Amino acid sequence: MELSLVSMLPVAASIVQAVLNGAEFVSHATAANAATIVGNVNGSWTLLARLGDVRNDRVALERDISRRLEQKTSMLRQGLRDRGYESSMLAGAATEVEKLIVELGNDPEYFVNAVRDPGSFYESFRPQIENRKRYVDRGAEGFYEQLAFVAVEEFQRLAPSSPQFQLGALLRIITDLDKVRDAMVATSTSIDRLIEQKVVAGRGLSETNFSSLRKRETVSIGVTPTTPRCKVKRREYESLVPEPAHTYALLGPSGVGKSQIAYTWMTLSGATLKVWIDAKSEVSILRSYQEAYIALCEDVGLKDGNVRKVAHLFLNWLSQTEVRWILVFDSVPRDAGRELRALIPEPTTSGVVVVTSQDRNFGKNEQVNRVEVRGLRPKEGVELMRLHSSELTKGVDEELLCCLGNVFSWSPLALEHVMAGIAIRNVRIEKYLEALFASETPVHDFLSDSDIFSRASVLRSALEVNIADIENEVWGTLASNVLKLLSLTGQTPLPVQWIVSLMRRCGSVSSQNSARFEVDLRSAISILDSRFLVDFDRSQDIVRCHECVRRVTRERWRKSSGWAVSLVDYLDGVRSLWDSAARLTSGALWTLAKMTSSLLDYLPLDPVIVTTNGAASISLALSALMYESGLVAESVGVLDRVIVLYSAFVSPESACLLRIKSRRAKYYSDLYPERAVSEFDLIVSAQLEAQGIMCRDTLESLVDRELACVFSGGAEGTFFPQAVVFNLC
Repeated sequence: MELSLVSMLPVAASIVQAVLNGAEFVSHATAANAATIVGNVNGSWTLLARLGDVRNDRVALERDISRRLEQKTSMLRQGLRDRGYESSMLAGAATEVEKLIVELGNDPEYFVNAVRDPGSFYESFRPQIENRKRYVDRGAEGFYEQLAFVAVEEFQRLAPSSPQFQLGALLRIITDLDKVRDAMVATSTSIDRLIEQKVVAGRGLSETNFSSLRKRETVSIGVTPTTPRCKVKRREYESLVPEPAHTYALLGPSGVGKSQIAYTWMTLSGATLKVWIDAKSEVSILRSYQEAYIALCEDVGLKDGNVRKVAHLFLNWLSQTEVRWILVFDSVPRDAGRELRALIPEPTTSGVVVVTSQDRNFGKNEQVNRVEVRGLRPKEGVELMRLHSSELTKGVDEELLCCLGNVFSWSPLALEHVMAGIAIRNVRIEKYLEALFASETPVHDFLSDSDIFSRASVLRSALEVNIADIENEVWGTLASNVLKLLSLTGQTPLPVQWIVSLMRRCGSVSSQNSARFEVDLRSAISILDSRFLVDFDRSQDIVRCHECVRRVTRERWRKSSGWAVSLVDYLDGVRSLWDSAARLTSGALWTLAKMTSSLLDYLPLDPVIVTTNGAASISLALSALMYESGLVAESVGVLDRVIVLYSAFVSPESACLLRIKSRRAKYYSDLYPERAVSEFDLIVSAQLEAQGIMCRDTLESLVDRELACVFSGGAEGTFFPQAVVFNLC
């Protein structure tokens, strides 16, 4: 519920937030929603004074109830008069009921009870009704009781939209503030107290995790990078030991080993709690916090709860715990906004924060230890090349290897792919260098401020050659299609079984035998793994792909004529995964969400994409998951993208487009209900004209519009078709 704009203007933003959260806390008091308001309640007494000064609103409420009572009881009153009851006797009963209304209106606690427990509200108010009954003539007692029942019924109907309900909600919060504070202090004081109170959620291994924390053993959260097959010790960076109460930023272009250095720091940190976070978006960070908090606790009730609230609980605990921790935010975007950066916590005397990013300006003018990550040192680079291709480099002069390293600015990723290409062609390194120097491709400086993927990039050339060679392998077509799929799904590791399902649906089946197809697919993935194009973790049966490889693959693929058609096939495959989402674990469901979000980011504005409803279906599924998890603004953003796509190529009266717009308006009503009502008016008008009133989509839009009217604090909606629907019911 919202206050009027006038009453909100002089109120501090934090207090307004407390009021807006009040309804949810009172209706369903849990530690999760309490955590979001504990810090906002201080200083609320000014607001109480302002909310308390709403006599005009209460008078209007009493007047509205009285008017509706007159309408509902006029026939009853006339019948009693016809049977000989005196008007003065009935008027006395009505007067006592009006006093009941005033008594209700003057006590915000009644508003809260009417909303929180409507089923038993009448009985809870029964003593006051009986007390007033003493002043009613015996002959009018029946009329009085019926009139009182109708009055209480009307009060319950109007209570949710009244400022008095918000006042009562805030009063209830402040009354219970000591208990709420005690619960939150108990949550964050120590791990032992946290276990005893079972405030937060957990999964099967939570008891083990808590036991480990108590014993100061290690608990790791998140999908960390795998150890490279050819790992060399980077002493310049690994000798740095991150210290508590500090934030470190590893900055540099893609492919220079920032994530591997961060992983080494995490491994050597000595921290008890280690959390690896995919920091590509706000949603992925919040989800990582939720996953971490769930992994530490035992109350499964928050597993499917509000992501943002559980994340805040985790941050509250993190800021006060004495358990040593380290958080790594991997791949913070160059264009990271204020909202995303605000999710990165301050370090404490117990904790360390590490960030990796290509944004070389990250942390400037802030208390951040900024570390510029450059290429390997010559000795490290030579060691890497010899480890990678021991046969090819046997007997090769170190000066020649240094020449090759200098060409590629000692980038670990570039050297891996160059050595892979040399090994595949089985050429001598000196011959490769001769061919390279004879080509027209300029040497690229990986450490310059320019984009490492400029057309002059030698790294790009090395990757393109490596990717193009794949198609010459036995399972080359299948391997190429796997690489195309992974180029769209982000850095989240994908289960091999999902890849099998998607490839089978996308027409990549080379055999009628399903088991044989999976064997072929795994062979194709192994080829990609041997070429360092993917990382195939066989122990967990997952596959991931480096950002550089994904980008080069996408850019090669976009040049082909079948780019959009192939995307439609992948969309339909992802839709099949969402169709079976009910059988997925919470973690798998969010992996699917990350993959879907990444796929939607790469959809071109092409009419081929809207030939099926794949994009619409997965957008609706993704937005529903976000909305149900409390990520309302993010759910609206998902639908905004697909609305732009469909609006460009389909009719405004399209049932699919109207369905998406209706869902968007529904979610939007949680943020701006009055604007959502206006959107619903346009949507319902179009649905009535194109589909008729008995269409399910139309009826759902009408119901959602009615709820938006309630959220906006208004009375019943006045949209004409609603009356028709209610009459039909």
